[in-house]
Parts: sequence; C-alpha cells; structure tokens
Amino acid sequence: KKVQAASEPVKKDMVERENEDLSIRRQCELLALNRSSLYYERVGLSAEDQRVLQEMDKIYLDFPSYGSRRISRELRRRGYRVGRLRVRSLMRLLGVEAIYPRKRLSIPAKDHQIYPYLLREVEIDRPNVVWAADITYIRLKHGFVKNICHLYTESLGAYDTPFEAYYQLPASAAC
Repeated sequence: KKVQAASEPVKKDMVERENEDLSIRRQCELLALNRSSLYYERVGLSAEDQRVLQEMDKIYLDFPSYGSRRISRELRRRGYRVGRLRVRSLMRLLGVEAIYPRKRLSIPAKDHQIYPYLLREVEIDRPNVVWAADITYIRLKHGFVKNICHLYTESLGAYDTPFEAYYQLPASAAC
C-alpha cells in the first residue's frame, strides 16, 4: 500500500524491465501504474509555442490583470494565430494567472493562532523606533522588489533583488 501511494515518477523507476520473474504487466499492476504511462515520452514545445510563450510573458509583465481571453486577443493583435484555450494551457505552463481581487481574503483559518499586537503601548514619536519589512515579492521587468517601510515617516523604500540597489519610492506609496 505504501508503494501505491508513491508518485508516478517513483513508480516508473521501480519497474525492472529486465526482470524475468515478474512481467512488466504484473509489476505495473502491483504498483497501480498504467502501463501506457510507462512507455509515454513527453513531447517538448514547438518553436512556435516558445515564441508565443515569450510574447505572453511580455504581455503579462505589462498587463498582469489580463486573463486568457485578453491575452489571446492581444496576441492576435500582435500577429499570432492562437485561440483562448491554447493561451489558457500555455498560461498554466508558465504558472501565471490574472491578478484580481479574490473573495473573502480577510477571513482567517479556524485553527490559525492569533498573535498579540506588540506595538499597542509603544509611542512612535521619532525615526528608527519601528521598521517593518514586507516579504511579498513584486515582479517587475528587471527583477523582483521587496519592500522595507519606515513607520514614523511612512516612507517606503524598495530593494531590487538582482542588484540590491536601493530605490526611494514616492510618498504617495505609503505603507
């Protein structure tokens, strides 16, 4: 039973093709592995799909709120002959999806521990009393950004991870 719970690549590695006592059919049966998956070899992406993926990546960087419909429309506008379903499967391959407000984001899990608010009695009346770091990474054309916020002035600085160069963001981008 433990073997049957193993992942498919692990099961494929367990099959001994030269074993004369157990046929491949019986080994696959014991491992609960489809024989067809044992012989299947994955086909790589075509050159056209590679070009479409690169263009989709550019579009997604410019318009992260676009879903498969709008990306397919933009690709057709740029001269690529693609349908929405093909774009949807390529988006899954890229690991991207449209960014939009999700429902019920502020509802905690039932078992989530509630941490105490440690700054309740602290008076933030001068610089360098309290700093905060946001470890959410924001994807940009030249890399990713991680945020560091000074709570006294509410100024926001950003560090670019590939170069670790510091950027001072405008005051309108408050913490």
